Amino acid sequence: MATGGGAKLPPYSNIEKDQDEFIEPEYLPKGMVLRQARTMKEADIAQLFEYISHRQEAHGAENAFRFKSFKHKTKGVLRARYPDTVPEADGPDAASDDRQQAPAKRL
Repeated sequence: MATGGGAKLPPYSNIEKDQDEFIEPEYLPKGMVLRQARTMKEADIAQLFEYISHRQEAHGAENAFRFKSFKHKTKGVLRARYPDTVPEADGPDAASDDRQQAPAKRL
């Protein structure tokens, strides 16, 4: 959802190297480094799910967990876009938006 189809899997190796580039700290338990599930300890996975569950109760499903950025297969790291957020017109990714604006309707 965050990628608009620009990526299929989280880039775990990139996330481990620079987690703040991909995830805002509020979406993870303090001190947690997100890794591939197969390399995480069971207790850490349980802690993550519990944390996200509490966030869902407090902030709703839309804000339980979100990626800040994603790694596009050809364009590199881009800002995540969710259906309920509007990209800033002067933001760093405004010029790289592949979608074209619909022409104005004539009256």
